Amino acid sequence: MEFGSQAFSSHIVDLKDNFEKKEAITLVTSQFLSFQDFSEKVNILLIALFSIIDPTSIEDLMVNVNCVMSPIFMADNVHLWMSDAETGFYYTINRNGSFKRCL
Repeated sequence: MEFGSQAFSSHIVDLKDNFEKKEAITLVTSQFLSFQDFSEKVNILLIALFSIIDPTSIEDLMVNVNCVMSPIFMADNVHLWMSDAETGFYYTINRNGSFKRCL
């Protein structure tokens, strides 16, 4: 049996200073909310990955990665770069469908 939460609760109750009680509870609740926010973002990321797992083409996959992943990472653009084995160039496609190439 785990006694961590019971020991913590007893510790909070035994504190004499109300400010210390408030600080301890604030710390625990902020950690909980931080973990909850993190787990929600991981769930959103997994759902996004499953939504783009079956693309019809590489171009569709690149556009979908940009459209689906950019809000998750709070970025303007997210690019999936593909390597062309024949030319050695890397390329990606923007949301508007235009190609970008680099060495």
